[in-house]
Amino acid sequence: MGMILSLTMLGLLQYWRNRIERCLLYGKARRGYGFGRTIRRRKNNRIPAGCKVLDINRGKITVGGMDVSQIDPETLLSLYSIVFQDVTLFDNTILENIRIGNKDATDEQVIAAAKLANVDEFVEKLPDGWHTNIGENGCELSGGERQRISIARAFLKNAPIILLDEATASLDVENETLIQTALSRLIADKTVLVIAHRMRTVAGADKIVVLSDGTVAEEGSPKDLEEKNGVYTHMVKLQTESQNWKLA
Repeated sequence: MGMILSLTMLGLLQYWRNRIERCLLYGKARRGYGFGRTIRRRKNNRIPAGCKVLDINRGKITVGGMDVSQIDPETLLSLYSIVFQDVTLFDNTILENIRIGNKDATDEQVIAAAKLANVDEFVEKLPDGWHTNIGENGCELSGGERQRISIARAFLKNAPIILLDEATASLDVENETLIQTALSRLIADKTVLVIAHRMRTVAGADKIVVLSDGTVAEEGSPKDLEEKNGVYTHMVKLQTESQNWKLA
């Protein structure tokens, strides 16, 4: 897993956590998607000003050597696929919910992406298969099934940069294993930025930045951090021990 974390990138992701998914979905309003309200495109067919990436007050954020402040927001968003902890789904079929990743994708392309995310494992058990309506915000699906649809969207978009924001945080062990398998396929040969509190999620990272009380406590490769015997090592130890806890 390739991962590069920096304070500026973490700040950018925090902003995106609040706005980016809304911006991405805004462009799909003409297909009938929305957050329980009507979303209208402007006459010039551009993303509204409220979705613009905020300017940083110090430092610089670059993607591929380009300063993000000089890149059109729509172009910048096209470079990223994002998997959040909380997935936004729509009262539509499984196919159409995945197609959000690429509105021009064929049914065959959507299904191929879905299979990479292990979506077919539960779709085959549904009465209407890929054409099953999943209800408002995917209320007919489990947390693990919802997350796999989110990952399928990312596969379908096939962007060079992947942002994973607590993508497995709310899952049980069985579902987490399935999701981790799908994520391993997703991030192959990609640049990956991961936000996580489960240490096993970032164990294969190139670089880890540990935050404590809003500041950087330590940073380095997993091996470097283990040798420091600091916050990271303490967190790994606690989580390893907790796996063996049993009710008395």
